Amino acid sequence: MTVASKPALRVGARILLLNPVDEVLLIHARDPEDPGHHWWNCPGGGQEPGEKLVDTARREIAEATGLVVDEIGRKLWTRESTFTYRGREHHRLDHVYLARTDDTAPRTATRHTTNERAGLIERRWWCGSDLADCRDKLLPAQLPDLLRALLDDRFPRSLALTACDSPRRRGHIAGRVDAWRFARETTEPPGRPAAEPSTGRTGHELPQPPPVSGRSRGADSRRRRGRSPGWPSGSSR
Repeated sequence: MTVASKPALRVGARILLLNPVDEVLLIHARDPEDPGHHWWNCPGGGQEPGEKLVDTARREIAEATGLVVDEIGRKLWTRESTFTYRGREHHRLDHVYLARTDDTAPRTATRHTTNERAGLIERRWWCGSDLADCRDKLLPAQLPDLLRALLDDRFPRSLALTACDSPRRRGHIAGRVDAWRFARETTEPPGRPAAEPSTGRTGHELPQPPPVSGRSRGADSRRRRGRSPGWPSGSSR
C-alpha cells in the first residue's frame, strides 16, 4: 500500500494592516477548482530563501495591494494550517504582523502570480462591526475577536493558532476548524475574561488598485462614518 507523503511546510508572513480609522485590509480569494470554497485573509505570502520575515511581509503586501508599508510592528500571532487547494494538500506556517498606514492609495503596481490571479476575488477594508457581521469564511475564524482585543489594548503578548481544513464541512462558516490558545502571559488585566469567539460576518467594498479593476460601493456610507476612501475610483483591478 502506498502511503501519501505529507506536504512540505512553507513558512510565510502576513500583515494585519489598519488604516487611520482602524479598518483592516483583507483579501477575498477562492479555490479556482472549487469556486464555492472562498475566504478572507490578511495579505501575505511565502518567505523567499534568505529573506527576513518582516521583509516578506513588506514585499507581499506591496505585490498584493500596491501599498507601501515602511514600518512593520509587533508580531501578533503565528498560525499553522493544513488545507487543500487546487486538489493538492498544503502545510503553512504564517507569522502575522501588525502595521498601520495613513496612505491607503496604491504606490506601486501589483504583482500577482498566475496562481494568485486565478484565485483573487477582491480586496476590501473592513471595520470591526462589519467584520463581526460577515457570513463569509474568515482566516482565522476568530479574526473579529482578535481585532477587537487589539483595538481594546488587551491583546495577548503571544498567540498561536492551528487550523485543519475539513472537506466534509467545506462551504460552512466552520469549514475550517480553528483551535486557538492564548499563552499564559497576556496583557489582560487580572480577572478580565478573553473575548468570546463570534459567528458570522459583510464589509464594504473599495475600488481596487492596479492591475485588477473594480468600482466602489457604499462611498456615502464611508463618508458618513468617517471611513477611509481607500483606493482612488477608476483604478483597475
